[in-house]
Amino acid sequence: MKFSIIVALYNQLKYLPKLIESLENQTFKDFEVHFCSDGCDDGTKEFFEKNYPNFEWQYHRLRNNTGNLAKNFNQGIKKAKGEYCVFIAGDSFPELNYLEVLDQWVNPDKLICGIRV
Repeated sequence: MKFSIIVALYNQLKYLPKLIESLENQTFKDFEVHFCSDGCDDGTKEFFEKNYPNFEWQYHRLRNNTGNLAKNFNQGIKKAKGEYCVFIAGDSFPELNYLEVLDQWVNPDKLICGIRV
């Protein structure tokens, strides 16, 4: 597997449908997704259980909100199986060719990072 997408969530339930749609429709398909909750209390877990009962992507949840983005991302890193980890925030919506573009640029001698515009 090429990419492990690690999504940091904290009470961003309203963004999940659009985010999931953008991930499901990626033109590059060799990836897994880890949704990592920093103690969300907005119904995120119930949203996944109700709308995606057979969800092939993984959902991880810290019991209490830590306010620590790195600790939240670390939940996914520990489970990641991809060659490369891709970190995004729960209120981001990757373009449909996002991973395809990343795939053109990655190699073991480079670090690729960026922010949303």
